Amino acid sequence: MNDQIKTKAQLIDELAAMRQRITELDGSETKRKQAEEALLNAHNQLQRLLEASPAMIYTCEATGDFDATYISENIKTLIGYDPEEFLSSGFWAKHIHPEDAPRVFANIGQIFKNGQHYHEYRFRHRNGSWN
Repeated sequence: MNDQIKTKAQLIDELAAMRQRITELDGSETKRKQAEEALLNAHNQLQRLLEASPAMIYTCEATGDFDATYISENIKTLIGYDPEEFLSSGFWAKHIHPEDAPRVFANIGQIFKNGQHYHEYRFRHRNGSWN
């Protein structure tokens, strides 16, 4: 029975350990919240930079019609399309100027060979003009 009875000093030590753990957990939660806030701020700053950019930023699949998987929001002001339209299947390939498309698709594999690739081509604006 005496083994189960704790001394006042033991109880104080356990209480101190519990308080320390609570403080550590609170600190971890505060650090997590601060990290989330910093990440959100960085994301918002990146969005503002992308929206103000004179260039559209996009990512695409590495095969097939190279469908876009991301497009910056400034697409609307630059060429008149909503991002959702641009992300639809085959959209990018269908809007490249017919005279430029063969060259673009013939050379796009260079990214795998060289690790990068750059090409210029005309793209149909929503209003029908070519940019």
